[in-house]
Amino acid sequence: MWLDYISDVGDGFDSTYTMAYHLARPNLDVATLDESKNIYSTKQGEILIFGGDEVYPTASMQTYNERLLKPYKAAFSQKNAFIPAIFVVPGNHDWYDSLVSFSRIFCEGLKFFGSKTLQNRSYFALKLIHGWWLFGTDM
Repeated sequence: MWLDYISDVGDGFDSTYTMAYHLARPNLDVATLDESKNIYSTKQGEILIFGGDEVYPTASMQTYNERLLKPYKAAFSQKNAFIPAIFVVPGNHDWYDSLVSFSRIFCEGLKFFGSKTLQNRSYFALKLIHGWWLFGTDM
């Protein structure tokens, strides 16, 4: 099972799009910086976890749209792009509007760049393979 994690993403279109572009790729080869120059092949995650602070500097529907939704929609709009299951934990910047915008986008079953959001609270628990669990808390 492959899982992708990203956080502190909503600085602006260019930086957010760049990271989303790489998350949308089916494969990514990463080289080490040491003299061995080893190459590690990774796959796109079946699940994408957002670890908080989806927007900066303050949360609003306009800020989410400009700094998160539009860049991810553009990056994942490739024909036949695989859309992972998405789970999100808010960060302190997401709380600036008391999670109103966060809840509308991630907790009401709406589509976020092509994937229906599956959580209905600002926290989640995922049962993974081999008896593992992943807990996303917003404490």
